Amino acid sequence: MTQMPEERPYTAPGGTTLYRVNPRFFFAQNPDLAQLAIDALQAPDVLPDARAGRPRRASPVDAQRRRQVRPVS
Repeated sequence: MTQMPEERPYTAPGGTTLYRVNPRFFFAQNPDLAQLAIDALQAPDVLPDARAGRPRRASPVDAQRRRQVRPVS
């Protein structure tokens, strides 16, 4: 397991002290936002529609084979 880096305060101009926070720390402090992020990253359920049962389109090569006229002997 990786160790979290020490807090490194960042002093902005004007004397304001800010802290750099990594995502793991941020989501540990905000579990409701973590759940929203997890839900957003989940793959949606994919249901087949009416077109799923239809035969596939023929490739251009297959279509060309069907158009060729063969001599009748």
